[in-house]
Amino acid sequence: MPRKPDGSFSPAVRMAIHERDWFCLWCGNVFADQEGQAHHRRPRQMGGTSNPEIGLATSGIRLHERCHASVEKHRDESMRRGFIVRSSWSPASVLVEDWMGRKWRLWENDRIME
Repeated sequence: MPRKPDGSFSPAVRMAIHERDWFCLWCGNVFADQEGQAHHRRPRQMGGTSNPEIGLATSGIRLHERCHASVEKHRDESMRRGFIVRSSWSPASVLVEDWMGRKWRLWENDRIME
């Protein structure tokens, strides 16, 4: 899927994230129809925009607005749980730990518990 030059998600990637993530890995609640925000796991201010991985669905995760705010506020926990990925790491290789401690690998159109 093509990425946008500024590192933001293209409409196709946003749709893939929206379809893949039908429940929030931060809190566990199922999303209402159009609810949720696409969160960049590798923050763009951490040098992510120059890396082609930043615009891929593996670098994004759908979160409730309140959960997105919590991820940004609690950066150490978010990094430990894989919701924020260091700029030197590939988001595709970093598992995401959900609210129950289960670990998930994010793919472009799917996620698999490991």
